[in-house]
Amino acid sequence: MKKKITGFSKRKKLFDVAGYSAIVVLIIVTVFFINHSPLTGKAILGINTEYKENETLNGDFTLILKDGELIPADSVITINMNDKKYEYPLSDLISQSSSEGNFYSEGSSVSGIGQGYGIAGTKISYPKVGFTMRIISSVESAEEPAQTSSEEANEQTQTETPAEIPAETNEPAQSETTGEVVSGQTIEQNKEQSQETASTTEEIPQTETQTQTSSAETQSEVPSQELSSSSESESEMSGISAITGSVVANLKKEGDIEAKTSKNSPYKYKLKNGESVEIVSSEHEINLNIEGGEAVISTDYSETEIGFGKEFLGNEKREIIIDLSSLKIPAESGVIAMSLAYNGIIIASVADTLSVESPIVKNESERPELNIPESNITTETNLTSNETLVLENETNATIYAENISDYALTDEERAVLKLKTGADSVYITKSEIINGRLVIRFEIGEYWLENSYNADSDKEKLDSEISLDRARWIKLLAEKLSETEEENEIIKEYIGNYSL
Repeated sequence: MKKKITGFSKRKKLFDVAGYSAIVVLIIVTVFFINHSPLTGKAILGINTEYKENETLNGDFTLILKDGELIPADSVITINMNDKKYEYPLSDLISQSSSEGNFYSEGSSVSGIGQGYGIAGTKISYPKVGFTMRIISSVESAEEPAQTSSEEANEQTQTETPAEIPAETNEPAQSETTGEVVSGQTIEQNKEQSQETASTTEEIPQTETQTQTSSAETQSEVPSQELSSSSESESEMSGISAITGSVVANLKKEGDIEAKTSKNSPYKYKLKNGESVEIVSSEHEINLNIEGGEAVISTDYSETEIGFGKEFLGNEKREIIIDLSSLKIPAESGVIAMSLAYNGIIIASVADTLSVESPIVKNESERPELNIPESNITTETNLTSNETLVLENETNATIYAENISDYALTDEERAVLKLKTGADSVYITKSEIINGRLVIRFEIGEYWLENSYNADSDKEKLDSEISLDRARWIKLLAEKLSETEEENEIIKEYIGNYSL
């Protein structure tokens, strides 16, 4: 298992950095931010990494948000460079208007409600739709038409034949059976029975004439087609034992059923033989299908909401750009780490390495030649001892910045590195482009360091920067491992009991 550099010492506490040089402090700060502020996908630090003396930061800090994310307006942006710390409320650095809603940032535990920055997302839901349906069945009975027709015939009988009806009769059965026989006979039989019934009516006593005569006359007046239809319906009724017929060619209400359906969960109802279904009412548009003796009630109804939160998260990305140039922060060599936090919760963080020239003006003839001893530590990139960053100023004097030769190892330092790391080589084990930055990881033994570079730089410049950072890091690591820890001195004069 690899472990991070922690004060450049394995299994030891961090040393007091008060007396260390500025370079050692820089390394400790670098390690701290590598450990606590890893690169995240929520921010891009598009900043110049090379500066001249007294120049200020130049570049942008870009927040990347998805639809549905809302960053609290009173979040704090923190910039750390070496021992300096700068803090700014997010609302002071953004000119766009804020929105109100639930705070949410993917990958963090930020929560709450209030003003923030972001673009509202959409949520589509498929709620349940309430409806009422009615189970119906076609049922026929001969009772109602017989009763209705007898009333009409009764009126005619009372007005036309009251004086001609004999006082006694012994044959009431024929006219009484007429209404029942209709269901089992043909149209011709119905006509004959109608005539026979009419002739026997005169012999029926007056007490039975009103009902029986009306039945006979009604049948003689009804067309044969209607009688045939009525007969067929009565014969069908005999097969539905659970329903007692009282209506002809009409629908009988069996009861209303209230239920709910949704796009993802249609409602189903198993129908019995002879049953059908109709929709009485519904809250929204629904569909009714009868398939294989089963009624299926479905709907495509949906609702769209706009807001902030995990359920509103979309795939579209938006950028909030913060101009660092306006802050007028002096650039310093070393690691710059930026973070966005709310109530101590990190929302986004990013880090980079800056280089500020400390020019030494010399004549070319005065430049000393350095004898660089060969190093036993091998690297993946061949280095030459004269790799130098050279700039020409207006006076034709040459300005020399850091040189790899400045970090040449002594024999003692090489021995210490090999002894305490167990390795005689330094490796580059990671080379990835993340958010437009080339991230390089150096490793030697159990120690490692990551730096990032502008991925758009040309290869020659990148090679030079990477080589210089590698040499600088190895040198500082060797110096740190060469130090001996001072033994603790016990001062006995302060040990003892003291009254409260």
